Amino acid sequence: MGISRDITERKQTQQKLEELNRTLEDRVRERTAQVQDLYDNAPIGYHSLDSEGRLIAINQTELNWLGYRREELLGKSLSSIYSSQAATGFPSRFAQFKASKQVHSVEVEVVRKDGSTFPVMINTIGIYDKNGDYISSRSTMTNITLRKRAENELKRNVNFTNALLDAIPTPVFYKDIHGRYQGCNHAFADIMGRSVEQIKGKTAYELWPNLNADIYHQKDLEILNKGSRQVYESTITDKNGNVRSVIFIKDLFHDESGKVAGVVGAFIDITERKHAEEILQLANTEMQRAMRVKDEFLASMSHELRTPLTGILGLSEVLQMEAYGVLNEKQLKALKNIEASGRHLLDLINDILDLSKIEAGKLEMQFDNCALEEICHASLQMTKSMAHQKRQNVSFSMSPASVVVRADGRRLKQMLVNLISNAIKFTPQNGSLGLEVTLNKDAHQVGLMVWDKGVGIAAENLSKLFKPFVQLDSRLARQYSGTGLGLSLVYRMAELQNGSVSAESQLGEGSRFTIFLPWSPETTQSSQTPALRETMTLRSSLTVEDIDIDAEQITRYLQTMGISNIVHPYGQGAVEAAIRLNPDVILLDLNLPDKSGFEVLADLKANPQTNHIPVVICSVEESRRHAFANGADHYLTKPFTLKEMRDELSRVAEHHKAPKSMMTIAAQHHAPLVLVVDDNEITLSTVSDFLLAKQFKVLVARSGMELLDLLVKNHPDIILMDIQMPGMDGLETTRRVRANKDPLVAQIPIIALTALAMPGDQEMCLKAGANGYMSKPVVLSKLVEQINILLKEHTS
Repeated sequence: MGISRDITERKQTQQKLEELNRTLEDRVRERTAQVQDLYDNAPIGYHSLDSEGRLIAINQTELNWLGYRREELLGKSLSSIYSSQAATGFPSRFAQFKASKQVHSVEVEVVRKDGSTFPVMINTIGIYDKNGDYISSRSTMTNITLRKRAENELKRNVNFTNALLDAIPTPVFYKDIHGRYQGCNHAFADIMGRSVEQIKGKTAYELWPNLNADIYHQKDLEILNKGSRQVYESTITDKNGNVRSVIFIKDLFHDESGKVAGVVGAFIDITERKHAEEILQLANTEMQRAMRVKDEFLASMSHELRTPLTGILGLSEVLQMEAYGVLNEKQLKALKNIEASGRHLLDLINDILDLSKIEAGKLEMQFDNCALEEICHASLQMTKSMAHQKRQNVSFSMSPASVVVRADGRRLKQMLVNLISNAIKFTPQNGSLGLEVTLNKDAHQVGLMVWDKGVGIAAENLSKLFKPFVQLDSRLARQYSGTGLGLSLVYRMAELQNGSVSAESQLGEGSRFTIFLPWSPETTQSSQTPALRETMTLRSSLTVEDIDIDAEQITRYLQTMGISNIVHPYGQGAVEAAIRLNPDVILLDLNLPDKSGFEVLADLKANPQTNHIPVVICSVEESRRHAFANGADHYLTKPFTLKEMRDELSRVAEHHKAPKSMMTIAAQHHAPLVLVVDDNEITLSTVSDFLLAKQFKVLVARSGMELLDLLVKNHPDIILMDIQMPGMDGLETTRRVRANKDPLVAQIPIIALTALAMPGDQEMCLKAGANGYMSKPVVLSKLVEQINILLKEHTS
């Protein structure tokens, strides 16, 4: 009897399992193929070694690099593809690797099938059983050809750089961020007396244990913290123990990733330069001392010679006027000779002093708008008697008829008198000479030519003409007198007025000397001083003078001009006398027995009852700029003639036409007093001259301390402050002015005039307390505008 069962479901299940197995097998084969593909075609090589170091597996990438088929390498020792040098000792190294049970890395050179080689990096790890016995290894191989090329290129660059540094005589070094030297050139090592290797790893404290190591370390920290280059002067000790002065230059050093790695630097040995500077400084100190002694001697000589000359010339003039009785012809002739000799001596003194001042940069130039016609006529008049004695014909021509230039009229007249006097001297009896003025509008230049038909000058001597103390005829029996200073003074004074001098001459036929001065169409005829001054409105004067001869001469001159005069012989009581007399003009000597004339001048200008009275300084000293800066209106240098005094007082009358009833009102609207502070004499001179020409009063100071001393006594209306001054700079000086207890002083407007022109400099000056800021070089017209704006704001 049979039993039947339905196995359909089981068959279906079995079928499904078979299908699933086939699917899994397909997936395994697919995954295996993928893994094999990844293994074979990876960007790096793979291989495995058995316990003997033979290849048991190798991927296609590695095979492609080597140029072999797989069957050609399987079973062979890995050393078979090494270069001969790398293959040496492979068995022992492989044995050490198996025993170490650590990852092993090695750079070797491998050989392709075609015999060519290339470098690789092989990293190997071992596979061990549970007992720790080696089974096989797995290795990666990386082609490092490009890296090796880069390393070799870097090595070549490093070698080149090191060779270049060693060829440089300047010591060069670099340190890590901890201050340890990581390298240097041979110049640095030689100074240290060590080898490059001995220096490497050392710090500044180890190289220079007793000298400035703290400074070096601090500078390194500043560079690392701020990231900015440092240049500073310091000292080092060389291998012989000598202290050397050097200039260090240091900057940041970065590694290949751009990260700060340390400090690179060099230094320049300036020991010899420092020694030279010390010698030069000593020489300069000695020269300055000598110049000071010379200046003191010249000042003393000027005073000691001018004072008796004033008396000699004054008395000879009085005697010639027969003020003390009638004189016979011989006596008058003797007096004229005395006066002529005195005038000649005075001219020599003036020439020597002027040249000394020019050389010292101290000659004072007073620029103004000058009518050349007036100056030329005055110069010809002063030399008229010399030409008359030799019966010479002197001509004058000017084209156009009226020319005005910006110059120092007194000095220009002195220059012309020198040239005309020379022409007269070197022109024979009954000869001809002349003065011609021509204007070249296109060149903005005017020429004043003095010509003569005299002895002339040889061509080889023309170059010597303008050198001081040079006489073309130096024989003891020379025909023409003179010191050789005249032409040198003309040349130097022309330069000081932005002009020049030319000379042309032919031996036996005469000479032509031409002064060239700049001319501007803006300088108009209306700005000049009138040529004819017939409106002498002065009626009374006060003379502050202690020397009787001088006082008598001044009184006599004044009486000649119809001006009554009272003499006060002391500085003390001069202000009271001026208040009591209320004169039209005050004549003030600077050398008084009890106090300085400058003190008297300051007192007169500080008193509201006397500050409107014009003051004429009458002194043997040449201190015009100082006098004008402190309030003087006019200046006469002793000894002076009646004509010189008349001319100066005519200017006083012209400049002070307002009636007495208006004087007090005018005084209330006085010219603003500007205090100019600068340690540069050229700047002081330029700014002061311009402001004086613009009708400002000017007071000067050469340092911050001098300014603070002048403030309270003089109380300026505005201050022009230089910022870069020795000692106390302008910023600190400004702060001290603002901190003054007197509110009137503390509130004086201040304009910073400075060469500082970098971003933030203006804000720095204004923060210190300045009201305005102008960077040098200053446009002077703009400066006046700024002054007027601040004065208006301050008084409103």
